[in-house]
Amino acid sequence: MGDLAYKRLHKKLGLCVECQDPAVPGMIRCLEHNFSNKQSRKKYYEKNREMILAKLANDKRKRIENNLCPRCGNFKDEDADDGCTHCMNCRSREWREVNKCN
Repeated sequence: MGDLAYKRLHKKLGLCVECQDPAVPGMIRCLEHNFSNKQSRKKYYEKNREMILAKLANDKRKRIENNLCPRCGNFKDEDADDGCTHCMNCRSREWREVNKCN
């Protein structure tokens, strides 16, 4: 199942990359394989939760040390010396999420 050309062809044709069934619109897998993939990712996370969280914290620390945005890893605008740790993209995203127009 690891054949990259097979998966690319299926994705291009709108078929599940795991079988011959049509993929769910906007996805690369059929409904059955989407569900089974979700279940296996959930089990993996539950089993390796501490390791995953430690890696995320380490990545964030390294980004801050290298003067990068801790959320996305992009370069911060160094001209804006306003003490913010996030890049302009992430700051504007935060602003939009807080100030949603309903």
